[in-house]
Amino acid sequence: MERLSLWYSVIGYCGGDFNVVLCGEKKIGELHVYSQEYEDFALVPILETKLDLNKWSKNKFGHIFKHLLISEEVVKLKEKLFEEDPSASNRKSLQHTQAEYKLYLHSVEEFWRQNASIQWNIEEDKNTKFIHYLVKERRKRLSLKRII
Repeated sequence: MERLSLWYSVIGYCGGDFNVVLCGEKKIGELHVYSQEYEDFALVPILETKLDLNKWSKNKFGHIFKHLLISEEVVKLKEKLFEEDPSASNRKSLQHTQAEYKLYLHSVEEFWRQNASIQWNIEEDKNTKFIHYLVKERRKRLSLKRII
């Protein structure tokens, strides 16, 4: 953990024998290089990008799940007000809050759609292998084994 904090404190990144990264045969010296020695170096830009994206997302969209719940409660209150007094101003206010609610609902749906897409991309290879296995088994079953 201490090494990671050091990476964040320097302006430019430098470390290790770069020939090892390019080609193992060009490595200078006799010492073996293990992945633990350079993994933290390789992950620093990814971790920084993740932190920056999280900050940007919170600043741009806020807490979408909280906004959705609050907006839903406001819509319920405005509906009660409109039922008690069906005036034009109450209808306009209700429609405005319903539009906000639909906007937050769309944001949440988009969030879950993107997460499902990411999950599918991660598991795509597994599913493809499974489907190909099923197809091969069906072909074997449907093939002619002998002619009578």
